[in-house]
Amino acid sequence: MESRKLGGHWRPVRRCLALLAAVAGSLSLLTCRAAPPEAAGPPDTAVLPEATRGETVTSPYLERLELVTNDADTNSDNGGNAWGNNKLRIQRSSAGDIFVVYPAGGAAAWNKPWILMHRPPIGGWSEMARGAGGRESPNLLIGPGDRLSLFTQPNGLPDLVKDAGRNGLLPFTPTPMPGSWYGTAYPYAGATVRNDNGDLFFVETQAENLSPSAFYWSYRSTDTGMWHPIMTQNTSFRYTYFLPLASTTGGTDFAIAASTDVLWSNLGYKQPPRSFDYVYDRVSLFYTDNYRNAGLTEKLIYQEQQKQNAYLHVFANDAYRDPQRRVHVIYSVQGPSTNQHIVAHHAVVQGATIVADVALPGVSCGNEGRIFQDATGQYYLLTYCGTSLYLWPADSADGTQVGQPVIMDVSQYPPDTWLWLGTVRGGTPLDNVVDGVYSSANGRQLVYFRVQLRPAA
Repeated sequence: MESRKLGGHWRPVRRCLALLAAVAGSLSLLTCRAAPPEAAGPPDTAVLPEATRGETVTSPYLERLELVTNDADTNSDNGGNAWGNNKLRIQRSSAGDIFVVYPAGGAAAWNKPWILMHRPPIGGWSEMARGAGGRESPNLLIGPGDRLSLFTQPNGLPDLVKDAGRNGLLPFTPTPMPGSWYGTAYPYAGATVRNDNGDLFFVETQAENLSPSAFYWSYRSTDTGMWHPIMTQNTSFRYTYFLPLASTTGGTDFAIAASTDVLWSNLGYKQPPRSFDYVYDRVSLFYTDNYRNAGLTEKLIYQEQQKQNAYLHVFANDAYRDPQRRVHVIYSVQGPSTNQHIVAHHAVVQGATIVADVALPGVSCGNEGRIFQDATGQYYLLTYCGTSLYLWPADSADGTQVGQPVIMDVSQYPPDTWLWLGTVRGGTPLDNVVDGVYSSANGRQLVYFRVQLRPAA
């Protein structure tokens, strides 16, 4: 498995390689790397399948594939453009404007400027704003009234950066978040927005303490403009790569999906040869019915146990909250229970109860999977393998029954790592298209794509 060293810690930056085949003694899923092209294609060009050009298109297809920048930060050793599955990198306004954020290239590892790009419904990409950032990419959100916000972490402490009006009206103003936040260049920070009223949520880890540990979270009330006092969630082990989820139906329920991230010795395990110093052995959900006056309760979703000093890896790729207030967690498992194959899972949690946990062995590169719904309520998984995007239509009940994929060629810009989507977690409303970005050319490029989900609708 490819790895990168982040400030003394080895971190995975890609998850659809054949993970530790030499260690496991078996072959896992597909390898995703391919050589990047040199030239960019024109914007506003529908990328229709050859068999349907000139005909009525009835199945999902790749509508846009565009180069946003050729100069993003390539230092994935320190949270560059290719890093951070939990980050919110793209949002869409009600008018159809697209906003994308990325860390600038050529900067110091600990103080990377962020750059916000804008694409109108008709036209190409242009820089909209930039500001001071930290080691990690910012989180970008869009709230009611198409108001944009970014969470950045310059000098190790969080800032909230807000626009001056609708649709990213300039200027963007940074404000240090009040309270005694945990200062760190490794916050693994997550964020979300409550879609109905615009309350903003932020969470960061206690990076340096592995066991016991803690993470910190708070929310900003739109009604008062004030931040709630910082809340501490004590944990037995360190959690990272936070995926927070606010209500999508006007409720006060709130949840955070996260993965453990500790040394093998913290778990009493022996580190397998040639493996990471850090192990991810479980995925948990932290939840409350009322974020205004209650703390979080921890619910274990899955834990893999080491046997005979074998390698293991459990990681939450994505999380989603549906209109029925259920939380969906897409996670992958590799270890003794899977014979060292990578197996994707889709867990559905209602309150404190896991109502479904379905293995998805037929989903190619499911350990890269993203989950979302269209405007009709149908669920989809989106993955990539090699130089193709795989769109997996699923059922409308809970998304756990997956059909045959629609395969879309993106060989013009082969993906490096994660797909980042504009979904309700970041404030983008449900629609019959999905917009996303991914890194290419070893993190140097950021590529935008749009998939038309219901072309005949």
